Amino acid sequence: MFSSENDISVSIVNAIERGIKDPQITTVFKLAEVFNMKPSDFIKLVENELPEGFNLIDR
Repeated sequence: MFSSENDISVSIVNAIERGIKDPQITTVFKLAEVFNMKPSDFIKLVENELPEGFNLIDR
């Protein structure tokens, strides 16, 4: 599995996928590296997949 090969715990990946935890910036960089992407491109890819009107701040 890519997580163990890239020093990312499986439990962290699962928690991020389920929306239970937010990734640390170091994890974002590691995930981007796994996909051979710049971190900014990886973040943009994730951002493009968010539902319309998504907001992390409760208003």
